[in-house]
Amino acid sequence: MKSTILPFVLLLLVYWQFLAIAQEIPINLNGGFEETPVGITGGDIIGWELDLNKPAQAVFEVVDDSVKEGNHALKIEATNLGGNDWDIQAINRQFTLEPNIPYRYSIWAKADKNNTFTNFTVGEFYGSTFYEWLGAYAIPLTTDWQEYSFDFVAQTNTGRSLNHFSLSANSTSLPIKFYIDDLRIVKLDLSVGIENDPLEIPTEFLLSQNYPNPFNPSTVISYQLVVGSHISLKIYDVLGNEVATLVNEEKPAGTYEMDFDASALSSGVYSYKIEAGDFVQTKKMILLR
Repeated sequence: MKSTILPFVLLLLVYWQFLAIAQEIPINLNGGFEETPVGITGGDIIGWELDLNKPAQAVFEVVDDSVKEGNHALKIEATNLGGNDWDIQAINRQFTLEPNIPYRYSIWAKADKNNTFTNFTVGEFYGSTFYEWLGAYAIPLTTDWQEYSFDFVAQTNTGRSLNHFSLSANSTSLPIKFYIDDLRIVKLDLSVGIENDPLEIPTEFLLSQNYPNPFNPSTVISYQLVVGSHISLKIYDVLGNEVATLVNEEKPAGTYEMDFDASALSSGVYSYKIEAGDFVQTKKMILLR
């Protein structure tokens, strides 16, 4: 009796724990393209905004190419990537979130050639500017379907997912066929079953989006170091003038958070830049009074 009941009980416990840890939110926006018939192209793909800016050239089409669930996927066949990474975009329309709550973004993707690259982002528009909560850039694709997942913290009660393409990384590979499918946004409950080890050494250099954003008057900026480095973390105004230095010293490998108090600054768009050896990255933030 024990040998049959115990595995069943363990299975129930694992299932219950998964439900407590991750709750998929209903974005209801055709994340798997099943609501759109095969062969549909362009702006008729339900739940998606397909953005193409000249001189970029691409065709968006729902195709029969099953991954995990259903049979449909989106093919983006690019023959000209345009002038920047944002000239060809597949944008999932606005979905509802809870501010200050962690979520997990996942999507399946592939290409018709190895060593091609795409960018996965999540955030929201503020006026005509898109502010990222998650920015995963130049992610290499293979010719086989693979799932890509990243965690982020929602900053507002609505968000969008933008999938676009690395211009410099893909310029020698054209034409390229990109495929995406099974977009999901999952709410995480960090109070159950997930623990962060403060001594764990990160596996990649990373500058995270500040939190909250927009902010007034303070925000948190976090970064990760794979190895010990001399760190420079500075704040700049929209004209490129340095307005604050948060870090300028040697730091061992690890994950760090810095509080930035902008009480003395006026409303506007600011940028923060980290330099750690060869790792250099800049992100934008909004001070909104």
